Amino acid sequence: MTLLLSNQDVASAITMPEALDCLERAFRDQALGRTVDRPRSHTNTPLEGDRLGSRFYEFKSMDGSVQRFRVHALRLNSNVILQDTSGPRRHWEIESAAPGGTMCGLLLLFSVDTGELLAIMKDRHLQEMRVGATSALAARAMARKESSVAGLFGSGGLAGPQLLGLASCFKLTQVKVYSPSENHRRRFVERMRERLQVEVVVAREPREVVAGSDIVACATNSFQPVFDGRWLEPGQHVNSVQAWELDSTTFERARHVIVRSMVQSIYAQMGDEGTWQEPIREDVREIVQPKLCTLGDALLGKVHRQSEGEITLHGGTGSGGSSGLGGTQFAAIGHLIYQKAVKLGLGRDLPSEWFLQKQARDVLYPERE
Repeated sequence: MTLLLSNQDVASAITMPEALDCLERAFRDQALGRTVDRPRSHTNTPLEGDRLGSRFYEFKSMDGSVQRFRVHALRLNSNVILQDTSGPRRHWEIESAAPGGTMCGLLLLFSVDTGELLAIMKDRHLQEMRVGATSALAARAMARKESSVAGLFGSGGLAGPQLLGLASCFKLTQVKVYSPSENHRRRFVERMRERLQVEVVVAREPREVVAGSDIVACATNSFQPVFDGRWLEPGQHVNSVQAWELDSTTFERARHVIVRSMVQSIYAQMGDEGTWQEPIREDVREIVQPKLCTLGDALLGKVHRQSEGEITLHGGTGSGGSSGLGGTQFAAIGHLIYQKAVKLGLGRDLPSEWFLQKQARDVLYPERE
């Protein structure tokens, strides 16, 4: 049978400590050459004009295997993207353009031993857990071990898992939160205060998030820096999900820039010939290249904090690689969710024969067998 899992099923099947454990093993295996990934690809179709404008369709996919888990995962997204680069708050977002104000994102999990489709999962919750756990692993590897105060920029879908991951790795005593919308950040603070059972407070301005924090986490969709890198204090660790939310000073001051891999995403766009790789931000390219290290190497102890006063950084898309990896992570977390869901009786069984077929010679020329 092929298991069909909703976001609620996924949420019931996985905990943050479990996600941390399985992803740590996957990243260690990646550093040891025991995983395989296809670089993430984006195929973009303009919806207005002859080039990418403020609204376009994007098909995004990535896949990979982790040998120890005996599975291969394919994650795909079919999205309409809105981007605003003209207003005072430059950002992008996914439009809920499908019926009922919805969007399409799936993870398909395959057995490497038989090739069969084991599960189809909606990807929203597992994606948020994946990003939160990955950032927390980077902080656990590079931040000061006694870190207890976290500052967070953002109050959207990726923000909560950032704090859940950090709370699983550190004994947090205080969390400070800032995002552009006062109502959003207040509601977010109230939810996380109940969830974490620690002091979670609203920051009145961005500088309050940075001041006195051991870990500064960014989980935004901003096309412009959310804080001034000159505010960073010795010994702080910064987590970021994408490079455009950081300024060049932050990259300059970081001793190490940890990324998921050295692989970059591949893009194809209507009207262009062939494909092209997403570049490192031009203003930080020369700064970043000598500092790049993979998260797998950090988890293996090959890269580490060399002094208490160092500033360290875990960078996301645009930081130099990182955006190209994903299949390994989805294979690991997909395997965990599948095993837990089967054990707990979650989801809906679909007949495997819906997705399996005979080889062409068996169908077209049965008399030859």
